[in-house]
Amino acid sequence: MHKQWKTTPFLLGVVIVHALYYVAFQNEEVFWYVFTVSMLFLLVMSLTSSSVRSLLQTRPTTRGVVIGAVIGLLLWAVATLGLFVVASFIPVLIDEVKQLFATLGPTTWWQWISVFLIVIPAEQLLYRGWFSSQLQTFGLTGRVVSITMYASPLLIMSGFPILAVAAVVAGVLWEWMLLSTRSLYSVIVSHMVMDGLLLLTWPSILSMYFS
Repeated sequence: MHKQWKTTPFLLGVVIVHALYYVAFQNEEVFWYVFTVSMLFLLVMSLTSSSVRSLLQTRPTTRGVVIGAVIGLLLWAVATLGLFVVASFIPVLIDEVKQLFATLGPTTWWQWISVFLIVIPAEQLLYRGWFSSQLQTFGLTGRVVSITMYASPLLIMSGFPILAVAAVVAGVLWEWMLLSTRSLYSVIVSHMVMDGLLLLTWPSILSMYFS
């Protein structure tokens, strides 16, 4: 069965993703411009996959949206609790989180629009849709590779290892959600809720408790 796996599209996708992340993270001053264009390209690339289009044909349901919102809220709560735990045992990582928000946090209206209308949909269509469909013939191993792919460019290119750790934790839950609901919309809602809460609350939490 593994012989049916199309190696070239997968490897080409891996190269393209890492190359685009590398270019985006090279210059903080133009990061949002380059990252937005890169994610828009990856969004379009993902939509060329019949598997992704098939997943998108499953209409969102109220139950799926609620599940997505609840999981997004739980991810934010766990991450916030983890922030305080990390501050107690590895306080140096708090400085990394502060630098992450100061460097990459959205500050203008169009950057916020980019996060919710381009970046989040692109990431989920790419990793939960395009990569997962490429690797589905490998079962659980393929899912693990897909989660690793989500974290890999962040670990290698961003300079913020904590981003990769967060990607692994969230990636596991989002892979489970996709398997359970067969709906990319639920996963996207979950991602939107989590990121929205993180971006809105963590700057205040960091300045209030870890100044």
